[in-house]
Amino acid sequence: MNHIGQSMKELTFLKSVHLDFSDCPEITAKGFENLGKGLENLGFLQSLNLNFKKYYPGGVIDFDDPAAKKITDECLNNLGKTLQRLDSLQSLLLNFAACWEITDLGLNHLSQSLQKLNSLKSIDINFQMCPKLTNNSLKSFSKALRLKPLQSINLAFGQLR
Repeated sequence: MNHIGQSMKELTFLKSVHLDFSDCPEITAKGFENLGKGLENLGFLQSLNLNFKKYYPGGVIDFDDPAAKKITDECLNNLGKTLQRLDSLQSLLLNFAACWEITDLGLNHLSQSLQKLNSLKSIDINFQMCPKLTNNSLKSFSKALRLKPLQSINLAFGQLR
């Protein structure tokens, strides 16, 4: 993710970015920070699609997969710090399905950042199969979005505790 962040610094006029990290087992919080530095330079960015969902052959989930444990609350915090600076962002798609280490704290960081996105019109976020999230996550997320003039919303949380 370090190289991607560096590359985006040169592409300042991009309006849409779609990045798929679903098969990147070495993602770290530092990688999220570097990705953020690249995204921050995209002053015209209107649409952002980031996929971190881990795909498993035959649909069988490996709960011991170390890659599924790399995306943590710190990663969401770093991403949130970046998102809140993207003033022109209108559409956001984040897929964190099957990221085992995300907790209510991480989602709360992300929620607080989304509150600062005044241009946001469409949001699609997937946190299915994130076993450490509770109903409190959904409450905090709903609270963060209720003041937004959203035209489209799709939230997938799956089974919450």
